[in-house]
Amino acid sequence: MHVGPQVSLCVDEFQSGHCKNLLQQTEWIAFSDFRFITEFTDVCKTYVQKFTCGRVETDKSTKFSQGKTLECLQEHIDKIDDGECRQEVLRLSKLQSDDIKLDRVLYVACANDRFRLCNFVPQGQIYKCLMDHTSDKLMSEKCREQMLRRQVLIATDYQVSKRLARACKDDIRNNRCKRLVSDDREIRLAQILVCLENAVHNGTKVSGECQAEMSEHRRMLLTDYRLSPEIVTRCSGDIVTYCKGLETGGKTIHCLMDHARESRNKGRISPSCLSAVETLVKTTDVGEDWRVDPILKEACQAVVNQACKGIRGGDARVMSCLMDNLDTDIMTAPCEAALIQIQYFIARDFELDPPLYRACHDEATRLCHAKKEWFKAKDFAPNNGPLVLPCLFRYLYHVEPRLKLSRQCGEQVRRVMRQRAESVHLLPPVEQACVDDLGLYCPDRTGPGQEMDCLQEHLSELKPTCSALVGNFTSAQVQDVRLNPLLMKYCGQVIQRVCSSEMHGSSSGDVIDCLILHKNTPELRNEPKCRTTIEHFQLITAKDYHFTMAFKEACKHSAMRFCPLAKTKAQVVECLSTVITNDTLTEARFRIPRECRQQVRSQLLQQRENFELDPVLKTSCAGDVSKYCADVNRGEAQVREALH
Repeated sequence: MHVGPQVSLCVDEFQSGHCKNLLQQTEWIAFSDFRFITEFTDVCKTYVQKFTCGRVETDKSTKFSQGKTLECLQEHIDKIDDGECRQEVLRLSKLQSDDIKLDRVLYVACANDRFRLCNFVPQGQIYKCLMDHTSDKLMSEKCREQMLRRQVLIATDYQVSKRLARACKDDIRNNRCKRLVSDDREIRLAQILVCLENAVHNGTKVSGECQAEMSEHRRMLLTDYRLSPEIVTRCSGDIVTYCKGLETGGKTIHCLMDHARESRNKGRISPSCLSAVETLVKTTDVGEDWRVDPILKEACQAVVNQACKGIRGGDARVMSCLMDNLDTDIMTAPCEAALIQIQYFIARDFELDPPLYRACHDEATRLCHAKKEWFKAKDFAPNNGPLVLPCLFRYLYHVEPRLKLSRQCGEQVRRVMRQRAESVHLLPPVEQACVDDLGLYCPDRTGPGQEMDCLQEHLSELKPTCSALVGNFTSAQVQDVRLNPLLMKYCGQVIQRVCSSEMHGSSSGDVIDCLILHKNTPELRNEPKCRTTIEHFQLITAKDYHFTMAFKEACKHSAMRFCPLAKTKAQVVECLSTVITNDTLTEARFRIPRECRQQVRSQLLQQRENFELDPVLKTSCAGDVSKYCADVNRGEAQVREALH
């Protein structure tokens, strides 16, 4: 029997009608022995021999089974250089996707798994069911390996997935995805996904059925690093070094993510590997829907059930909810770890936060040189994604109306900055500039908000670039108290009770002044953690007068004129106080404006109230305080009274 190309033609062209059953039986026979498909035999003869995928002899004495030949070539698809053979292997792979029985090796290997995991699933959905269970511990290893072979083929050419090809056929055509991403007949899954995702993010309507299939295939790419050739090629050494022995199911991918961060204490993956992981994160658009990442979903499901109940998946809604609950009792360590690993990449690409991208796209392109398209094929422009958010933040409080961000964009910038304030690693410029200082001064301060708090404590000892960036962020925290995770954690309820009007006013920088004003009132006497946090932040802001908004605005010109050599806020206050005192004693006209004199008086009262805020007294009386006032509260002027 020598059927030749007629079988292929029939299978390609006749998928319905009265002859379907006969064709199906013919298919089963043809796919059991490659010699029945002569075109395949002719163009792939060399590779059949090269990879020992069977015998090419056709004499009747040959008793060797040829059923595994196609499977063997599929496993070597990345090594087949000949275009004709490669296309023939992929074409037959596409035909197999219509009926699991046409992939005889997979059909046999997954027989028990089909019964155990997909017993009540219709025949046409068996592939999907098995794919959904590839990370399931109940799936046998031999079935998982065969499913990996199919998934690699899908990653190589998206049309091997008939469900995706059918569901997205019109959307692929309408968005010219084939023409835009590749000149080859073979189009990778990643290329199609980013093209369709670009359409979605740029406001083009993509059918719900297609978007559902996109999500399924994004999840598939995150289940096994071997589905991404770039990671296999560029990260092989890093996987051996950092991720040896990890199973699939996304664990190796998250291991690489974990070693992407700057750190003095553990190794970092190579730049080429980092680039490959960044590409995978962009392709799978993981920030858009937490469910596409199997590791994140498994680690955070319980947290989502409790903290994000009723929030629909998609559009980064659940991801934002998880970030809002990062430093709460609900959050678990595994969920936090997986979340930060993903957010590290999202923080470095403005386009990966859908609400931020949608609200700020116009301002980002106009003011911050962001790309106009979410994705553009053959775009070799440098990626300035990490710089877009800091740029937008600089325009958040701009005095010129034409340069100020829109209300919608401003809200999203505040949200993202507030969420990312939890970790220095989510603030790319700070992380890059401060990696050495973090390792030197803060090796054990890794909790939410603790890294920045530690850097602020050592501000004067930091490297100049790091010190400048930490100083800028401290000024931002004063201007918006929500950027201070520790203050919000311990004083959040207090703020709602006693500083609500300041919190919702035109400048939430007034909240700090409000908290300081109420620090010794009955409302805060039963809030020791809040009082301690307020006083700690007072000590930090004492390092530089720019960290106190009202004082800076009222006194900056006077400070520049009369106190050019002063470095700390205490030195500026002492200098300006001396000028005010001299003018008072000589009955001369005050050289310091009234608003500044009021601020100087306020700062002197704070120094008198808290011994720690008066560096001169603290240094001069350190021995006496240690000897006589060890048990005395540092606040409410008690140390001064005790020394008297």
